[in-house]
Amino acid sequence: MFDHILLQFVLIFAGAALFATLFLYLKQPIILAYILLGIVVGPKGLGLINDAAQIEQLA
Repeated sequence: MFDHILLQFVLIFAGAALFATLFLYLKQPIILAYILLGIVVGPKGLGLINDAAQIEQLA
């Protein structure tokens, strides 16, 4: 269970760094990168983060 949560956190932080870098290069606000990342990795997007309750509990 812990490995799964840790993997989700790593995925979120790595994605945030990647999206932020891309959006800085495109001269767009970083908040848009974070919103887009949430849409992409969330349960409605690719579904990489399935259990949002665990993430919210640890956040």
